[in-house]
Amino acid sequence: MLHKTNKCTRVVSMVIKEDWAVVCQDVKNQCTSIAKGVTLELDKRFPTHELMNATSIVYPQYWVQPEVALMFPMHVQILKSHYCCWRLIELDAKSNVGLLGHVLLEQQFSFFMTTM
Repeated sequence: MLHKTNKCTRVVSMVIKEDWAVVCQDVKNQCTSIAKGVTLELDKRFPTHELMNATSIVYPQYWVQPEVALMFPMHVQILKSHYCCWRLIELDAKSNVGLLGHVLLEQQFSFFMTTM
């Protein structure tokens, strides 16, 4: 048996095994809930793993990898699906403006590969 102390009255009483198990389970549940909340918040604030990998095309190290010819089109597709979509942006008046033109991006593939 364990002893518990009431902070207000400073009375020591016995804790039975069943009470201890309930307290432990409650603490585990609260910790799990907090961890899930932190994970969800981080997921909202940071890009996905796939998007982070796709942005690596701007680094010279990317272009010396043996599988670059296979990876590049896949990474460009990931970038297009994330950034080449219509978003409502307020300019002088409200209008739909694409953040990145997918047609221009596709036209610049070979130039970008040659440059890198």
